[in-house]
Amino acid sequence: MNKKVLWFSLGILCLTLIGCGQLTDQHTERVSALGDQILNQNGNNTNTGDNDEVLATNKITLTIGDPKASLSPQAITAKCLIASQSVNIVADVPGFLTFQACSDIFFNVTQLSKIEADGSIKVKVIYNDLLSKDIESIKVKACMVDGNGLIGQKEPQSIIPLEVKVVDEKPYQDLNTNCAELKNWKAPFTQGINKVLTLKLKGDFTNALNQQYKGTILLKLVKEKSTADNTWKHVTSTLPWNFFFDNSATTYNGYMWVVGGFDFNKVLKSINGKEWTETSANTPWTEKPNAIAFKDKLWVFGYQGNTNLWNTSDGSSWQLINSFFLPSYIDIQGLAVFRNKLWVIEFAISDSDFGPYIQSSGDGVNWTPISRPDWGDFYPRKALVFKDKLWVLGDANYAWTSEDGINWSRTTFTGLPEPRTTEDYSVSNNKLWATINNVLYSSENGLRWNREASNPIFIDTLLSYNNLLWGFGNDSLWYLNNK
Repeated sequence: MNKKVLWFSLGILCLTLIGCGQLTDQHTERVSALGDQILNQNGNNTNTGDNDEVLATNKITLTIGDPKASLSPQAITAKCLIASQSVNIVADVPGFLTFQACSDIFFNVTQLSKIEADGSIKVKVIYNDLLSKDIESIKVKACMVDGNGLIGQKEPQSIIPLEVKVVDEKPYQDLNTNCAELKNWKAPFTQGINKVLTLKLKGDFTNALNQQYKGTILLKLVKEKSTADNTWKHVTSTLPWNFFFDNSATTYNGYMWVVGGFDFNKVLKSINGKEWTETSANTPWTEKPNAIAFKDKLWVFGYQGNTNLWNTSDGSSWQLINSFFLPSYIDIQGLAVFRNKLWVIEFAISDSDFGPYIQSSGDGVNWTPISRPDWGDFYPRKALVFKDKLWVLGDANYAWTSEDGINWSRTTFTGLPEPRTTEDYSVSNNKLWATINNVLYSSENGLRWNREASNPIFIDTLLSYNNLLWGFGNDSLWYLNNK
């Protein structure tokens, strides 16, 4: 489970007239009723762009009296409000969102012109999500909610424009309904964000009238998501049309390897998915063997009554491992390299035997049977390693996971269709992927699943290679840019 903590704290800090901390009613009265309010707004996740997600917001409502009543200091201040809330950034990962705000910002209006406010706005950002792979950057933005400045309360057409800047960084920017980007931290993050930004305001009083002005500033903490392309792309290759079906695929020595297929008992490798080199022909296995890289060799287990084991270091010369043998009623349903061992998930179907078997080996030659797990009527289809655990998955709405291959826990899914037929599972770019009923799904934690590819394609086999997700099926080869 990913450990994510989000703490976004922004404050308009008291300087001279007001002490920092929570103000009492007595303190508020001392600033001559010019203080208005700070509104905390949580849960506003409206996107600000195609790839932007708002993580946290804070509204600051500002009021100024009649600037022409007397050319004496007119203050824009805010009543201090302390608020702490716990929010869930991910359903089962608590994050902490804290807003702290108070201010002594004021405009010393000695003439009707553009004036920089005394005081400042302090924005503190603490962001500790180092694991999510969909982050392009983290931003702080500011904009006006209702107009392009402070709006006249008697004559709304009269507006006092505002500008904002980060001290010692960016120049002043217009503070209007189009959000100004105050800060942008680019991913990847090797450590959390823990920064305090100092903001200054300007107001243009040149055309101010004899009235009260009011406006609301919206501050946002925004996550810009990476622009992964979620569309399957077809690969034109030199292979026969019927090759990409019922294959076993793996990676080994920097190449993508495809072993066997529908009525196709060859072994081929490719570095780009387009040009393929045949390394073996007429191998002793046919449809959908089980291939995996382990201990600097490529290993292939037979399937459905031909469950012998072979290995090779070059893809051409194969050695039969006589120490591994299964009776014809036991099929291999999954392979995984876990804790420096090769694990085989088997399943027996006969009148006298029904259920899973597990074996492991440190060298691929000497095999140790593991105690049979009690998985009930669960039928496995795939074994893989995800989040430092061994996962066994099937068509059920749950998987079995283990930290040692001996003790197993049931993990329930949400977001996947039922009933279903799962063609394959894979791990790519720290996500778990599944192709189900021609639709691709992904999960960052193995619990909650989301639909991914926008163009449904029949995919029989999934493979992660060169930071892309590859799909074999529909008599074709496809890839998905899932970075």
